[in-house]
Amino acid sequence: MLRRFNKLDVFTRNILVVFAGTTSVNFINFLFQLLIAHKLTPENFAAFNSLVALFIIISFAFGTIQTVIAKYAAEFSAAGSLNKVKFFYSDLLKKTSVIVLVTQVITLIFFPRLFTALKINSPLTCVAFSVIFSTMWFLPVFLGFIQGFELFKEQSVVTIIGGLLKLVLGFALVSLGFNVAGAMIALLISQIICFIIFFFFLKEFLIFKADHLDINYKEMFIFSLPVLVCTFSYSILIGSDMILVKYFFSPQDSGTYSLAQMVGKVFLFLPSAITIAMFPRINKLNAQKMDTLRTLKKSIFYMSVLCGFAFVCYFMAPSFFFKILTGKVNSESILLGKLFSFSMTLYSLVMVMMCYFFSLKDFRFMKYLVMLTFLQTFGIIFFHANLLMVQFILCASSFMLFLILLLLLRKKV
Repeated sequence: MLRRFNKLDVFTRNILVVFAGTTSVNFINFLFQLLIAHKLTPENFAAFNSLVALFIIISFAFGTIQTVIAKYAAEFSAAGSLNKVKFFYSDLLKKTSVIVLVTQVITLIFFPRLFTALKINSPLTCVAFSVIFSTMWFLPVFLGFIQGFELFKEQSVVTIIGGLLKLVLGFALVSLGFNVAGAMIALLISQIICFIIFFFFLKEFLIFKADHLDINYKEMFIFSLPVLVCTFSYSILIGSDMILVKYFFSPQDSGTYSLAQMVGKVFLFLPSAITIAMFPRINKLNAQKMDTLRTLKKSIFYMSVLCGFAFVCYFMAPSFFFKILTGKVNSESILLGKLFSFSMTLYSLVMVMMCYFFSLKDFRFMKYLVMLTFLQTFGIIFFHANLLMVQFILCASSFMLFLILLLLLRKKV
């Protein structure tokens, strides 16, 4: 088995390593979600899911920063500039520490009002969530370098440890009656432990005193602006529906929708290993003036196979899989889950193509992405007659965006 693995090309091996890691983490996260779904009432579970959706949207900058760092770390690595990498990493950690402190103060001031608007009346939950959000600024730094250097074995080990810790702590705290706050505290502690381990893995790149090297932050900033817009738009596309449902619908309806969303998360996060492995590989190939289309085609193929397999399995036995995923069987949630599987599959494929365009600094698709983000958001705001209508809007917008990016890709070829 090991001999066959070593015969595979580097990109395929990386995908398998990341897939094994993310599959393990996703299974652990599934157990965590299952625990939350079983232990909390539908109303509290909807509150938990709305916080997750809120975090996806307001943390869009984290994904942008990771993308930029991974891109330039991969390029520095391809050029053999080790001293530049060390200075870049150390300098970013110093700057990030300041940002974390400032963010913590801001969130403690403004998050209580936000929680009141979302009908979540738990000060402990608010504080835990604010600390999670503030310290998350470290994550794109660590993951950016891990991804840029293709240290996927180390990444898998850390995320699995964090997932297991989150599961154990979540079970203990929720069982003790902390409810949503218990889940947030479990997330916070596991996050901090992961950061400590990441720091250990990357300690060889940390330098405290060094001659100043020329890092073109202006170029990175210019590159980050369209990436920021695209990442923010994408996060709204895949996360704003839950927040809007929580706002416009009753607690019972939002609970039904949040249960169905668990099915959608499978289609959104199951193939994420492919994007993680593809991005630094495309950047290195492009920096070395080598062919990138072959890697993209492999990525789309692997993504289609994974999502297609999950799609068929769910449609063959929806009640069985829904029972496993949520512990509850609801006919409306099952139907919503089928629509989620379609929309999130298309959004997964969209993310693959977006990352490819990012690698080549090609942002022709950005105007279409922003336009469809507005259309989907306002579509839900003005046409939310029922939960099915919300999901139909997501299906339509994901399909249109997928076709647009596919056409742009064909023109490039």
